[in-house]
Formats: sequence, structure tokens, C-alpha cells
Amino acid sequence: MSTQSISSRLSNLQRQYRNRQPRRRLGNKRTRRSIAAPESLECRRLLASDGGFGAGDAPGDEPFPDTFTVAGVKWDDVNANGRRDQGEPGLADVTIYSDLNRNGRFDDEEPWTTTSSEFGPDGVVPPGFYELSGLEPGVHFIREVVPEGSIQTFPPGFDPIFPAGDGQEDPFATVQPEELRIDGVGPLSTEVALTIHPFCFVPIEVDVRGSHPGLLVLNQGGPRLNGCGGDTSVFEVTILNLSPGNPDSAVEFVDLSGDQVIASIPIVGRGSSSGAHVVEGIPGEFIGGINFGNHRQQPPASVHGHKWLDRDGDGQRDEN
Repeated sequence: MSTQSISSRLSNLQRQYRNRQPRRRLGNKRTRRSIAAPESLECRRLLASDGGFGAGDAPGDEPFPDTFTVAGVKWDDVNANGRRDQGEPGLADVTIYSDLNRNGRFDDEEPWTTTSSEFGPDGVVPPGFYELSGLEPGVHFIREVVPEGSIQTFPPGFDPIFPAGDGQEDPFATVQPEELRIDGVGPLSTEVALTIHPFCFVPIEVDVRGSHPGLLVLNQGGPRLNGCGGDTSVFEVTILNLSPGNPDSAVEFVDLSGDQVIASIPIVGRGSSSGAHVVEGIPGEFIGGINFGNHRQQPPASVHGHKWLDRDGDGQRDEN
């Protein structure tokens, strides 16, 4: 292969890299745009073997990055439907970060950026846009710091079924513990319990399972008969496949007579993607459409009035 033809191929690759445009990403499905770095390396090796220039010596050569970038928009989800509708504005000055230790919090040393506050000089950067670059290749959990007074509507968090919270018991069932916090990756052996409160004529046969196919929950003692009326069933379980990148995970209690989920215990911590975009990038990749929606909560309403002693019983407040 001639040096001229290889130089032409290399120039085309570099032009593709410099002019790359983000492609739209729908929902949580990633759209990938590669810049063909392996082909670039191949061209450079061929050029060197032909006596041409080596890596980094090409006229006007721009080295391919060894990190990748994610980008998206943060918007005000006025109607809280989890979709950006026409007229819903972008939100400025919101922190977007890569949750490296996957603890659901923004920590020091984690890559971050903020959403734009106004249109750029060229008029193409809308308020709420962000670009988070310099990410090491691999799996990243991209999150936002939710502004005070708002709730995140996209991507959604995980809501367990019939959770026991704030000391209030669910009218049908409660669980113990209220959540399983994972500081590492599985397996995890623990006890979980389900209490069914109403009375029933026939005991309910209960088993436990994972909330998705990638989460394996082994019930060491098998199903249990729960007699209802406050009866508690305790299960010894071993939880497997708690690897980073799993979808939102929970231990589910199932009524075997109808294969219906009675209650669940959410699994939080490492491996939980609740409220995050899970992306996997390669060197030089640009991943767009990593969007976040927030709904601003309204302050609680209040009513005011006066209480008086109606001495004459006429329903009206009289003077004196």
C-alpha cells in the first residue's frame, strides 16, 4: 500500500474525529459513535513500515483521546411525566457527575460538570446542556445532584413494593430489613422477613426471588407458610450477581398460589443504578442523550382563620 493512499485514509479518519456530532439517545438506550481508533493505529503502523511518518508525526495530526465524553440536557419536568415536553425549559447550574464509587452521592475527586446557564455565543448551546469529558473507558454511573426543592423524574429511581417506612406499617405487609445496603459485590448471605397483617382463611405459601433475571436469590430453607394475622416468615437467603451495572435490584416476596409479588426489599449501594444512567464508553467515544428531568415541588398549602365562642348560637361572630 502506498504512503499516499494511507495518508489519505488517515486524513479522512482525523476529519471524522474532529467533525463528529452527537447522535440522539432515546430513553436509557445508549447510542454509540465510534471514531475507528484501531484503524488509525493500523494506518500508522503501515506508514511506519513503508518508511513514512510514524505515530504523531503526520502533518496536522491530532491524537485520538484515550477517554470518552457523555452529554445531555437537564430540564424542568413541569408536569412530572418523565418526558421532556414542548415548552419545558432547561435548568442551569446543576451538577452532573460520574459516581465512581457508586454510593449515590457526589464525592470529592469524582468527575463533574455543571449545566449551561445561557445560550452560547454561537446560539446553539441551550440552557441546561452539559458535556462531561475525560471519563476513563469502562462502565460509569452518571448522576445529578438534585436541586433542593425538586425531585428527579428521569431517569426514575426505584420504588419498592409495599415498603415499611417512617414507622408506618403497610396495611397488608411489612418487611425487615427495610433495605439491603451493599458495600461491595456479592455474594451476600443474610436473613429477610415478611409480616402479613390481615387475617386470612388459608395460609399463604411465600417464596423469595430476585427482581430481575440478572439477580439470583437462593432461598436456603425453601418456601414458608405464612398464617397471616401478624405472622412473620423468616428466610435465610444468599444473593448472587451483585455486579456493577445491574438494573435496579430488590428481593421480592412472592405468593406462590398466584405468582404475585407481596412485598420487596430494595438493594442499594454498589451495583444499584437507581436514578442513574449506566453507560459504557470506549476511548474517543461521544455518548449523547444522557438527560435528566426534575420536577419542582410546590410548598405545602395552608389555611388560616379564627375560632370564637358563639354565645348566642347564631353562627355569626358578633362584636364584643
